[in-house]
Amino acid sequence: MNPLRTVIVSPNRDAWSETFIRAHIERLPGEHLVLTDGFLPRRFEDGTEIMAIEGFAKFMRSVRLRFRSSWQREHQRAVTALVRVFAPQLVLAEYGPTGTAMLPVCRKLRLPLVVHFHGVDAFSTKLLNEQGNYEDLMRNAAAIVVVSREMERQVVSLGAPQERVHYNCYGIDVERFRTGAPGQVPAAFVAIGRFVEKKAPQLTLAAFHKAWSQDNTLRLSMIGDGPLLEQCKQYVDAME
Repeated sequence: MNPLRTVIVSPNRDAWSETFIRAHIERLPGEHLVLTDGFLPRRFEDGTEIMAIEGFAKFMRSVRLRFRSSWQREHQRAVTALVRVFAPQLVLAEYGPTGTAMLPVCRKLRLPLVVHFHGVDAFSTKLLNEQGNYEDLMRNAAAIVVVSREMERQVVSLGAPQERVHYNCYGIDVERFRTGAPGQVPAAFVAIGRFVEKKAPQLTLAAFHKAWSQDNTLRLSMIGDGPLLEQCKQYVDAME
């Protein structure tokens, strides 16, 4: 059997926080063409521009709307031609808006489109309004992957056929971690993530404080940085 050929489209090139997308690129079987930098991609994985006329494109984007629209059509044609040459069996779009941008390409080439939702793209009111509630995407994607049961209910409520929705929660590579001996040390928790609003680190602290109030041998380590770090430190000081 020939290896599966997949085009993986991710809007953020080498985003250090998107380890889940990196896992797709490194671990999905078969041959991959990775396109990135925008919902309708502008670059290859190594940063090379898809269109050599990027400088001219920037000029066109700075002038009248009709020129910008013309550029967008040419951009879509270039992506379509590139995908056609690679001759994949399917396209994997990371995030809902990427799926919307790639849907015309897949229609043109009669390729199945798999859309992987990751979080805010399924729930943000602003994004939903911009994407027309993904109405066209939900009807036409070959498969939709979600990472939680709540997200599954959400995309079904937006019109995705239940039989095309696949629940696949995030996981970790257990081979990269050594087993411990929990019974030999006090219970400890580790939270890893950016100190930003959508990660809600203050809620992690509040939840831990409730548990710590019942057992003060518990320990919590939070690893990360961000604009809410100082606020969280003040919150911890106030709880002592």
